Amino acid sequence: WFALTGIYKPPNIPKNQWKFELSLIFHASTTISYDVIFLGDFNCDTMEPNKPPVDGRNLSELSVDIYNLKNLITSPTRITKASKTLLDLILTNKKRICHLA
Repeated sequence: WFALTGIYKPPNIPKNQWKFELSLIFHASTTISYDVIFLGDFNCDTMEPNKPPVDGRNLSELSVDIYNLKNLITSPTRITKASKTLLDLILTNKKRICHLA
């Protein structure tokens, strides 16, 4: 069994509310299932996690440090003339259950 969860972070949600709600989702999913996959638009740049407003670092602290999740996407998912960001993620605690082409 595994838990598959789709996530979307609205750009204007307060940071504390987002962290709280995301931690509830991570906790609930990892409690009911041994293998978990979270995918979606997190609107947190994980390529430059320390760039203000440091949402990428906050996400990393929660997903990696607390729940031991790994992001399977390593290249930018949003590219403009001025920037490249990694906002769309696939987080899992078991890389073996996900195979990306």
